[in-house]
Amino acid sequence: MAETGISMTGLKVVGLTMGLMLTGCATAPMPSPVEGGSVEQGVETSRPRAVERAAPANQSRQDLNSRHRVVDAMLADADRAIKQQDWRQASVSLEQAIRIQPKRGDLYLKLATVRHKQQRCREARQLAKKALNLGLATGRQQRSAESLIKQCSNAKGA
Repeated sequence: MAETGISMTGLKVVGLTMGLMLTGCATAPMPSPVEGGSVEQGVETSRPRAVERAAPANQSRQDLNSRHRVVDAMLADADRAIKQQDWRQASVSLEQAIRIQPKRGDLYLKLATVRHKQQRCREARQLAKKALNLGLATGRQQRSAESLIKQCSNAKGA
């Protein structure tokens, strides 16, 4: 594996992503008629059983957990890339994570930090503002976003 440059985490991310994609392709079976129900012209007139109605909520919960795991793996990849100052790889991982969970302010803040390191202050400032608008979990994150906006506003060409 070391020769190909693909990490085990990267393979896990690909596997989880594929699983999510395949889950979206699955369809729920039509419920069979229950007592008193009938099928007229190929359209079922009975009500689905309670167990069948509960399945989508459980499926949604599983999908959400899968998405969290995928995003957590991408965030771990981004953190490793940041430690190695591989800004391009960090950007790719964070952008993918944002596509999956676009309402997480912390992802936008981390990408803003990467953009700042890439000398792309205009983008960094926009991303930090978006992070603030979405809401950040801690006061430390809020202060970091505000500081980044201020630094980028003071930079030439921003």
